[in-house]
Formats: sequence, C-alpha cells, structure tokens
Amino acid sequence: MATAFAETYRRLMAGPNFYMAAALVAAAITLVSGAVLGARNTAEAKQERASAAAQKQALTDAEAGAEGPAADAGATPGAAGPGASTSTATVGAGARPGASGPAKKPPGVPEVSTPGATREGVFSDYFELGVHAPLTLSGAPLNLTEDPVTGFKGYITHINRNGGVNGRKVRVFLVDDKYSTAGGGEARDKLVKEIKPFFLSGTLGVDQIAIVSTAANQAKIPYFAAGGPEPEWRTRGMYQIGSNYDQNMDLLSKFICKHGREYVGDDVRLGTTTLDSEYILPVEKRFVAMLEQRCGLKVDQLARGTIKKPQDQTSYVSQALDLKRAYGDKGANLIVPLQDPVSTSRQVAEWKGQTYSPKWTFSNFVHDADTALTLMAGDWTGMRGLRGACVIGHPNAYNTSLCANLKAAHDEWVGLGNVTYDENAGGSTGSTTSSYNYNESSWGQDGPDGSSGYQLAHIWLGAMKSIGTDPTREKFLAAINAYDRYSDLVTGPITYRGSANIMRGAGMGVVVEGGADLKYRQIQTPGLVDQF
Repeated sequence: MATAFAETYRRLMAGPNFYMAAALVAAAITLVSGAVLGARNTAEAKQERASAAAQKQALTDAEAGAEGPAADAGATPGAAGPGASTSTATVGAGARPGASGPAKKPPGVPEVSTPGATREGVFSDYFELGVHAPLTLSGAPLNLTEDPVTGFKGYITHINRNGGVNGRKVRVFLVDDKYSTAGGGEARDKLVKEIKPFFLSGTLGVDQIAIVSTAANQAKIPYFAAGGPEPEWRTRGMYQIGSNYDQNMDLLSKFICKHGREYVGDDVRLGTTTLDSEYILPVEKRFVAMLEQRCGLKVDQLARGTIKKPQDQTSYVSQALDLKRAYGDKGANLIVPLQDPVSTSRQVAEWKGQTYSPKWTFSNFVHDADTALTLMAGDWTGMRGLRGACVIGHPNAYNTSLCANLKAAHDEWVGLGNVTYDENAGGSTGSTTSSYNYNESSWGQDGPDGSSGYQLAHIWLGAMKSIGTDPTREKFLAAINAYDRYSDLVTGPITYRGSANIMRGAGMGVVVEGGADLKYRQIQTPGLVDQF
C-alpha cells in the first residue's frame, strides 16, 4: 500500500492542483500511526437515526405507561455530559412487578440517560465510536492513512467477532477530516453535533485534533488522540494514546546527545525545519533548550527555519541556503523535521539539486512510517530516527517484555483471514476495497504501519470491558482514569491514574534506520526504551 501511496503522491505532484489539494498538516501523529476514519452515507445515517429515535420514543412511552412519569420529565433525553439529562424511565425499566427481569430490547434501541448516568451513543446491541482522520488531502484521492485504517478495521472486526464488549458490538463512524482546518470543522460538526458517539478519537493532524477535541470537551464526550504540545494542551481534556510532541523531542534530544556524533561522523551542527504553527513552534523552542541543557549543544539561529503547509509553499531553496551558511559557513549537518513528511520529501529532493544532502533524524510527525520512507524515494537509506513501537522483523518483536503487545497485534491480524467490512467496521470508507485478506503476507507488507490500528482499538478496550453491561460515560471515565501502566498496546505502557496531565503518554521508542527496500529496520535498541 505504501508503494501505491507514493505513486499517487508523485502523480499529484505532477498535476496543477497539487498544492491546493495537499493540505497535509505538519504536526501530525505518532505512530500510532496511524489512523483512521470515514463516515456513513448521509441519507442512510439520517434514516437510521430517525428510526432509532422512533424506537426510543416508543420504548419511553411504553415504560412511562408501566412505571408512571419520571420525577423530572422536562429534561432533554440524550443530552451530552454527565448528569446533563433525565429521561422518563431508567434503563431496563418497563418490566411488570413480579416479572423475572426486564424484557430484552430489540436491536438498535438507544439507551436512556439518567442523572449521573450518560448513555449517549449506547444502543441495545452496540455502542458508537467516532474517529476522524485524513482519508483525503482536502478532498483529493490521496489516502495517507490506508494501512492504519486497514489495521483498525481489522482489530474492530476481531473484537466484534468475539462477542463485542460485554455483549455489545462496536460501531465505528469514520469521518474524513481532509487534513485541513476546514475538514476538521466538518468532522467536528458530523461527529460532535450530529452523531454524538459514546466517545471519540483523532489520529493525525494537530489542527484537526485541536478543532474536534475542543468541541468534544465542551460536549463532555471523552476524546483520545496522539501528539500535540504538552503544556499548552494539558487542560484540553484529551487522553494521550501515544506520546505528545514534547515527549518525542525529549527522547530525541537524548538520542542526539548520546549518538549524534557517531551518526553524522563529526561534531553535531543541528538544524530544525518547523511548520509555522502555534502548536509546534513552542515545541521546537523547548527542544533546542533541551539540547543545550542536556549536552551543551547550541543551535545556530540561522539553522532554525520555518515553513508553510504544502499548499502554501512551493520552494525551500532559501531555507537550504541559510542552513548551508549556518555555523560560520560550515553548514548544518543534522536536520530535525517538526512538520509533515510531504514537505520533508520535497525538501530532500530540492536540496539534493542544490548539492546539500545533510543527515536527518526524527521522532514522530509521521516520519517513522514506511509510507513516509517511500516518499523519500530512496534518499533516506541509512537515515536514523525514533519510532514509538518495535519493528516487525526484529528478533525481539514478539517479546512482550521488550516490545509490548506487538505479538497480540500480529496474532489478531493473521487470525482474521479474508474480511468483508460490515457497517460496524465502517464499511468501505477509508479503504480502496470493501474487503481485505489478513494473513502473514499482508502483515509483512502492511502490518508495520497497520499495527498502529491496534493502539487505536485497544486504548479504550480495557476500560469498556471493566464497566459491565450497562456502560455510561461516568463509569467509562472512571475506568480510564484508573489506568496504571496500562499495557494492552503496541507502545510502552500509559498511566492516567493520579495524573494531573493526561496529555502524557508512553514516552518510549526504538531506533530505526531506513533501508534500500523502503522499509525501516530496528537497530541499536533491543526493545522500547526511554533512555540512551
């Protein structure tokens, strides 16, 4: 899939509309690459929700007739937020006195919220999960998340094949945020205002995550995503599912201080190239300060450049000239990108023509994916950086004490076989086909990036399993907030318990090196580490 992605990218590069189409956000991700969505057909969604609303009203009327009016019948049913609504009957009410238990509800009936028990997005036989991701670039058919989406859909299918969660299936709503602020606004409106799922997750793109997470927080819908600046977002209410940008840069500074000279073959003369974003520029400043404090490495101001998004900037020659003049004309010999890999790939190609080919190193911002390596067209062979999960093919990849739950991700993938995506997995949205064959061969090809879908599907799974057959947002949040070194992940463990900053995630990684086969291999590190 990475090869197909690169071919599509090159085709768009040659077209006149590329720069308008390529709205790839520079501050994307984590591996946890990955990501992930698509939305239901609008007409089908409206019809289903109208039907569900009618069933809900019929159920409420029946319960009211059996039990009498509720104490607070004027509250709005299904309002978002703990304690925000009251219905005319509690969930499971309606059984006659002396009956053995509540009558089983028909499929698709919305559960009813009561004070302190918010069941919005929960139905009699499933619960809703909303996910937004860049399925296109401003609507252009360039899917940056195909492998992670493939993995995510497979892992959701595995959960549902095995009984769902406490008897309820997971129903995913995949929405394209188009890797743009406009697309982020559309995703926000679709997910937060229209669908109102039980909880939400973002994937790549700091601008889109900022837009949707703000609205989710206001609506009291739990929200998960990776990346983002730590101090600026610590009160955003976003649960970190990978590592935030500051954690990434902290680990990278340790790597550079320990292995930088060996890597470049000389004293490190560092340069940075950073998206001109309010969410990333402060991270770059803190990164530069970390280097000086940790190992006395001072960064020449001339070597600290900023760029615009791909649709807003077509040349990087002047930046290359500054980097070559830095350090008294010795030039920067190691560049760190805090931006999207599309921009980086264009810099690599253009600067090569300017006879400037420095070493690069990275942590996050999607540069650790094989798809990003493919974009570099072979020019990143031998380039080293950090990745938040172990690499398939390493001898320790399936050793859980060193590489987390990558083995479980593998076993679930290859155990699925041929899958035709149903409505619960999002159908064909976000995929080039409506089916996929999960086996050893496809794991080797698409699993390196697709395994990030395990993270997206399992970060919440432990909490949902623990709260029983009557899930409420209050119970769910209590279970999530109790996570103490939660480890059903492909990254290092994550703790929310007792944390005043749920923006802090795993903070671990491995060293990877680009190969001539356009695949990363894991080097130097036997498994996930937080020190060098």
